[in-house]
Amino acid sequence: MTERDVMFCSCGSAEHQLLLWHDDEFSDGYREVVLQPHLVTYKNIFKRIFVAIRYVFGYRSKYGHWDSIIVDSTNYLPLKRAVEFIEKKDL
Repeated sequence: MTERDVMFCSCGSAEHQLLLWHDDEFSDGYREVVLQPHLVTYKNIFKRIFVAIRYVFGYRSKYGHWDSIIVDSTNYLPLKRAVEFIEKKDL
């Protein structure tokens, strides 16, 4: 059975979220947790067109595509559950 969790940034922004997937089936004898960050989606159509045009012409930031999630005592539980899943001794 696959479990899913969502961890939201403590700043409150819906754009700063992390999806955590863990499955009872595991490969190569190791339990795995997949972390999927939410990528920014611009609401302004002109900004989206500008970003698309830069992409078409091969623009790449030298710093890559980064964002952040602040983890504190209000939102750490999904991450804790993922670590506990990995550390379980038996299924």
